[in-house]
Amino acid sequence: MADGAIHTILRAAAPGHLDAVADHLQTIAPKSFTKSNSSVLEEIQTEQKQFRIVDPGTSTTTTTTTATTTTTSNHHPLVGPLTAKLQQYQQQNFAGKQGVTYRMSITNNNNNNKDTDLVVIHTYAEKMDVPNRISGYWKATWTVQNVTNDTVDMTGRVQVHSYAYEEGNAQVKLDKEFPNQTLSTVVAVPSKQQQQQQQQKNDDDEPTTTTTTLMTVQAIMKQITAWELEVLALLAAMNEGGTGEQLKSIRRVLPITKTKMKWDVIAQRSVKTLKKTAPQAKSKVSYGS
Repeated sequence: MADGAIHTILRAAAPGHLDAVADHLQTIAPKSFTKSNSSVLEEIQTEQKQFRIVDPGTSTTTTTTTATTTTTSNHHPLVGPLTAKLQQYQQQNFAGKQGVTYRMSITNNNNNNKDTDLVVIHTYAEKMDVPNRISGYWKATWTVQNVTNDTVDMTGRVQVHSYAYEEGNAQVKLDKEFPNQTLSTVVAVPSKQQQQQQQQKNDDDEPTTTTTTLMTVQAIMKQITAWELEVLALLAAMNEGGTGEQLKSIRRVLPITKTKMKWDVIAQRSVKTLKKTAPQAKSKVSYGS
């Protein structure tokens, strides 16, 4: 088997199944691929480890812990309150779930770009649930900058790869980028009682956090939620329309009538044909030969 084919097959492995694919390759192509001595496998394993790292300044990651949080800088006033909110957000969505690990980090730079106004949020969650035949990951990067008293600029990117193999084999991959959006951090003026309650909370829990910072954090978290819901809607559409609308859009032109093939008609005819021929075909099989 050619090295290019081996490379392609390994890279196409579903989340959490790279070793299993490598085992199968070693079985079917022992002369071309050896798991213990493969530079390609080692390269892909290294890439996957780096992908799971959410802190750009960290060279290794711990896979035994359920949750990991890293903050590389506390110079920006948003780092502390954002860290607290994101920790709460991840715990509500992922804590205690079978096969799930998650981690996050907040940095003041992106690829060594020392911009004190730049806040980069990295979140990662993966699910490796062998009993339920499910695996996958969700990685997001949110970039916050140009923070003022009234607005904040924000961009994002979400990478998703899911794999379900209980009854069949279905994979979904998505790499979605969100362009820059200016968010308003101005909220309705609260009542006097609400102001007093908020001030008391600030005094007790976050004495160094200003009301402006809290409103900015609220706007950022609201936008993250909105963008994640958009990703979920895309995934749902891909899942529901994968064998319907998307296939209809690429159905081929029939050679005689020059019209596009109707998937629904073909499916119905196939089912009818199978029902008619399956019993007859079964009766003709000779198991003694």
